[in-house]
Amino acid sequence: MTNNSKILLAFLAGGAIGAGVALLTAPTSGEETRKKIKESLDDAKSRITEKASELQRTFTDRKEGLKAAYTAGKDAYLSTAERVGEK
Repeated sequence: MTNNSKILLAFLAGGAIGAGVALLTAPTSGEETRKKIKESLDDAKSRITEKASELQRTFTDRKEGLKAAYTAGKDAYLSTAERVGEK
């Protein structure tokens, strides 16, 4: 996990904890508090899903880049080997 990912995860966790504490200490009815907690959880779920999709796209892009680099290196090696073998 990269530093940026760790920072983002810590930020999201801190935000969720802060929101939970704020909701639990707020002078509202139990029904309102439960509603706010549900909304906060739904929001967190959406953000986590979005981040997971972003990470999946990043992984796929990097995987494709590595495949292309491997293929280019392999082709260059084979081409050089053929030229050396012809001499």
